[in-house]
Amino acid sequence: MTTLSISKSDTGPSLDPPAGAENSAARSGPRALVGRQPILDRALNVVGYELLFRPSTEEAAAPFDGNRATAQVILNTIAEIGLDNVVNGRPAFINFTDEHLISGTAQLLPQQQVVIEVLEDAVVNDELIDALTVLVNAGYTLALDDFVYDSKWDCLLEIASTVKIDILASSSEEIRSIVERSKSLNVKLLAEKVETQEQFDEMFELGFELFQAYFFAKPKVISHAILPPNHISLLRFLATLQDKEATADEIEGLVSQDASLSYKLLRCINSAHFALPQKIDSIRRAVVYFGLDLLRRWACLLAMANIVKRRRKMTHQKRAKKSVSVL
Repeated sequence: MTTLSISKSDTGPSLDPPAGAENSAARSGPRALVGRQPILDRALNVVGYELLFRPSTEEAAAPFDGNRATAQVILNTIAEIGLDNVVNGRPAFINFTDEHLISGTAQLLPQQQVVIEVLEDAVVNDELIDALTVLVNAGYTLALDDFVYDSKWDCLLEIASTVKIDILASSSEEIRSIVERSKSLNVKLLAEKVETQEQFDEMFELGFELFQAYFFAKPKVISHAILPPNHISLLRFLATLQDKEATADEIEGLVSQDASLSYKLLRCINSAHFALPQKIDSIRRAVVYFGLDLLRRWACLLAMANIVKRRRKMTHQKRAKKSVSVL
């Protein structure tokens, strides 16, 4: 039996962001924010991190949008902070909505460093199953989040590698039933919301291999200064990508006009996912290497991540104009 010796301030090696990845969200100017919570094995070694959406101050009052949250986590991690700076070479568990799964957003990420979490409210239909099968065949790893057994999940249990169970939301009987069912499957069980030594002991004895909870370590927020894209440039970029007659010259020209788009594109193309033999520092070469299909996915991700910021900016502008007219 393993006795917990880990504390909220002692969360194992390499939990603090490496040099260059700042850990304070309370900074002036626009910032990329990502929450990071460690995932531990039975020996309480850190073996991965779940990456969590953290809204900026201007977004805090906006209604939660799962598609936007996934888009921001991915962009902030890959195109702003850098995946290695966030997870230190360990797997990153990221929540994906149905829309992102079906649209192929995950293919912008490195297969060996990302675990795709299928949410508990996913609509399991042929379209989703086909999309997940494509991802698994391409080398991606799946986890089923907040899992509660239902026959609709049977087909996904066959291709998933990890099953995450919220132990506070499931009865002991339900947990034991899932454990028994998992014995005939090639999956690891991850216990979430473990709050006491007794709960850890029980899950340990049941055979859970992975653990994640505030009891082990609270999420830390990693923050990094960013240059937001110009919204008009982004819309023009999106419109051009939808034009089948668009040329590499046109796309290069649009990206080159916006410093933020240029930086993000080059950061993404030079990430571990593409494993290029040498660094690309030309927008033209990046556009050609990406290809239209991946560029469209990347541009849609940018649009999803920035839509609330644009709406709130427009709202503030309207209020300011109204105040001026009153005066």
